[in-house]
Amino acid sequence: MAKRNNRQQKKIDKRMNMDSYQNVFMNVGNAGDRSAYSRIKFARLIDKPTLDSIYLGDGLGRRIIDIVADEMFRSGFTIDGASDEPAIHSRWDELNLTQHFTDAVAWARLYGGSMMLFGVNDGGDLESPMTDGELEFVRVYDRYQVQPHLRNADPSSANFGEVEVYQITPFTGTPYFVHASRCHIFDGERLPNQVRHQNQGWGASCLQGIYDALTDFGMSHKHATSLLERKQQAVWKFKGLSTMCQDDEGSDIARKRINMVDMTRSINNMIGIDADDEDYVLMQGDLAGVVDVQDRKQLRISALTGIDEQILFTKTPSGQGADKTTVPESWKQLIGRKQKDEARPAIEKAVSLLTRDQTWTIKFNPLSVPSEKEQSETDNAQSQADERYMQNGVLGQIEMRDTLRKRGRYVMTDDED
Repeated sequence: MAKRNNRQQKKIDKRMNMDSYQNVFMNVGNAGDRSAYSRIKFARLIDKPTLDSIYLGDGLGRRIIDIVADEMFRSGFTIDGASDEPAIHSRWDELNLTQHFTDAVAWARLYGGSMMLFGVNDGGDLESPMTDGELEFVRVYDRYQVQPHLRNADPSSANFGEVEVYQITPFTGTPYFVHASRCHIFDGERLPNQVRHQNQGWGASCLQGIYDALTDFGMSHKHATSLLERKQQAVWKFKGLSTMCQDDEGSDIARKRINMVDMTRSINNMIGIDADDEDYVLMQGDLAGVVDVQDRKQLRISALTGIDEQILFTKTPSGQGADKTTVPESWKQLIGRKQKDEARPAIEKAVSLLTRDQTWTIKFNPLSVPSEKEQSETDNAQSQADERYMQNGVLGQIEMRDTLRKRGRYVMTDDED
């Protein structure tokens, strides 16, 4: 029994020795253990001064904000079913609504929310619910200019807890109140309910989750520039240099000599030194891997923002067969989703104030127009499918002519025969 206890004790001692080895040389479990500090840090919402600084001073941060807002309304839209569509678009341009909508989306992305106020001459004041009237003006405010003033306190109401009256604080003039029916709110990024409540009901900036990545990307560019500046490092060796630099006079002589040697190198590409006392070496720095690191950082920002690298960083597709003119499908899907979820409700509210028609549909124009090559490839694929349908008896000649007429790319004459 005693021998068995000794063997067990030796195993325990061995494990303890191994643990000690890991602690000493691998910093496992002690104060030098890096994993003990590798935790998700405490997060806080970015404040307005910081967001202002990013938009004004960081070109990439500003591009992340603007490119989505600009693209959502760049191609415009049509109003199917409206009898006075030209008049609607004319009034739309008079009120400069495209710019107002672009600003509203941009401030919502930057600050986590914005508001569009529709000024309608319906006979009531701004604090009263909106009724039928003509749209006269539109104003855009960011979330820091808008404060909830009155909420629905009726638990049995479908709008319980929602804001009924807002207080707007313009940069010029006195604050005033507006009814929620006269406004459209552009929300920010999704937040947990508790955090959203603490944020006065607003969402987060789209820069919230990429703040560290933006900072890291900017610092990496500065470090890369420093590497370029120090790619060629000159080393001047002089016998007795340390003794010479012990007083001001010697230090001044050494400094003048260094400047003279460096100036000679930059002007004549030839250096004159004292062979007995001096030695001059030009060391070349290595920049291998810098470009790869920068590409990975770009990829990280692209992944966090959801904006394709080709769009965000204006990168040209490379590789055999790469189409340099095609808009990435992921970018089309991103803009299409935002047009549907964010832009469409606000546009429909504005259009309803510009027409008396009751039934119409907003249809966004495509982000890009197919090239002649792309269109011909599409037509060829469609023609092959049409031919199979006709051979199998699925479609007749008249039906096929009607289909081609609806596609609108052919001149079809009416033929009763």
